Amino acid sequence: MRVFAAISVVVLAGLVPSASKGQEAGERFKYAWRPLLEHQGVDFRYIFYKQADSQNDGVVILLINTNDHAVDYSFRVVFRSENSEAESEVAGRLEAGQAKTGDEDGLFWIPFDDARPITELGLRAYRVTAVSVKRPGPHGTPCGWPFHVF
Repeated sequence: MRVFAAISVVVLAGLVPSASKGQEAGERFKYAWRPLLEHQGVDFRYIFYKQADSQNDGVVILLINTNDHAVDYSFRVVFRSENSEAESEVAGRLEAGQAKTGDEDGLFWIPFDDARPITELGLRAYRVTAVSVKRPGPHGTPCGWPFHVF
């Protein structure tokens, strides 16, 4: 499988159970995952499965938020075979230190159902955005709101 990258356009790379149980899930299996991208504190990794359903190739992606704050993420995952391409849109939220992977988290695919091999895997239009949280300021008002102390 081949990997290619272009900032904010495309990143390409050449069955684990779902694991949304925190960073320890990501750290525990991190050695088995191939790096795909690190962007804005989110580590994107993948595992390729030859004949994942006994006939068709599959891919699972692992996302690990290494930030100390929650983030929203979105991207399009791209699968290429010799003469075809398939895409799937992905979006979600990762809490601080959280890891997600697997089918239950929408991060497992068998893109071709006719035994075509996956030759390239990639990401397009990837975005990671910090989730802003308004914390109470003095006197219980949210920070950033105008207030006067008399």
